[in-house]
Amino acid sequence: MTITADTATSTSRPVEVPPAADHTISIDTAADVLEVQPATIRRYVHAGRLARLAGGISADSVAAYIATREDNIAKTRFRPAAAYGPDGHIAAAAALYHRAAAMARQAEAWKKLAKATLDHVADGVYGGWEVARKPTTKTVKDGKAIEARFAQLGEDVPMKPVAPSLIVTRAA
Repeated sequence: MTITADTATSTSRPVEVPPAADHTISIDTAADVLEVQPATIRRYVHAGRLARLAGGISADSVAAYIATREDNIAKTRFRPAAAYGPDGHIAAAAALYHRAAAMARQAEAWKKLAKATLDHVADGVYGGWEVARKPTTKTVKDGKAIEARFAQLGEDVPMKPVAPSLIVTRAA
């Protein structure tokens, strides 16, 4: 930053002002500023998103993180279709969605084919690939038991419509 000072002789010379030095803030202060938990600040420091300074956190790194975060949030905000041109971003998004859906279908077919073989082998290492079964705590509703219970009560199982499917095809 340059400051020009007027003198009585009406000559001026630039005076360089050094930038303000970074200062240290506590983890708790950084957490308050970013509206996160102190543990999150520690993760950010470990990941390199924030910088350590003299046993605390660099205030400049917090300010830089806020600016980056606000930029990223602004970039991802929803904009209505009217904000885009007729072919621009929407056509690109449709093409991307179409390609991703095709790739997902192919991936599911390959997974199904591989699973048919892997379901019949014991756990172990096969050519550098470990095959194992991991127990899970995930549970699902027992549809047959639910239907039987409603049948006992003489009622139909309540149903609700599902959300419409998004279908993207090339226009003619």
